Formats: sequence, structure tokens, C-alpha cells
Amino acid sequence: MASPRPHPVLVAALVGAAFAAALLGGCRQAAYRPDLAAPPYPIERHRTQSVDVQVFREDTEIVVVNATPRAFPASTMWLNQRWRREVDPIPAGGVQRISLWGFRDDRGHLFNAGGFFRTERADPLRLVQLELPGDEPLVGFVVAREGDD
Repeated sequence: MASPRPHPVLVAALVGAAFAAALLGGCRQAAYRPDLAAPPYPIERHRTQSVDVQVFREDTEIVVVNATPRAFPASTMWLNQRWRREVDPIPAGGVQRISLWGFRDDRGHLFNAGGFFRTERADPLRLVQLELPGDEPLVGFVVAREGDD
């Protein structure tokens, strides 16, 4: 007696699931890259004051709303006194969207921005500062806290 053959739809579903699992597993970006390590946080330039620039988190991006008459040149943005990245100029009265996936720390770790396919909780966003060219203190921005982050 011949063994029953599996239904073609079942076979196609199993092959598709195996392909999707292999594809998603292969797309994971390395979080640790020593070759991309950033300089450490400039604690000597820290200050507690902030300016009227609001930062809103939208999934894996932040939206920076500059409500001041001051334009900020291309500079370094710091998150939580740990992660940094270079950012474009922020014009006076302007809005800028910045991907959270571009921030790295002094060991090359990538900021976990989260997203739809995340496997672990996203890093919280507590403090945003701008390190301007030169020696002036860091410029603190106001982080709009939403949800339970």
C-alpha cells in the first residue's frame, strides 16, 4: 500500500515558512561593530539647561522641531549620554527627521531603535543633546515622552 502524499498547499506553506524564517534570520544587522565605535560622551561639556527644541519619537525615528530663531549647524547628536551620530543642520523654525538606527556608542553598539520586527524591547529615549563644533557646552533638547518608554 502506497503512503499518502501531502497536499500541495501544505507543502507550499511549509516551504514558504522555511524561506521566510531563513530570510528574516539573515537580515539581522550586527549590533556590535568595534570599527564603528564612537568617541566617549564629552562629560566636561555637559550642562543641565535646555533650549526650546522638541524631540518626538516616532517608531524608529525622531522628529526634531526647532521652535527657536537659532539655526544649528551640522553637528553631533547625543542620546542618553551614550549614543552619538552626525546630523545635518537644523534650521531655525525647521523640522528634521533622524533615524535612530544610525546612533552608536563608544564600543560600537547600535542603539536599539525597535520597529515592527524587533525581537527585544527598544532602547528608551531620555536625553537628547547637540554637540556643536568648537568648545561650547552641549545644547539640551526637550524630549517629549510618550507611552511607557
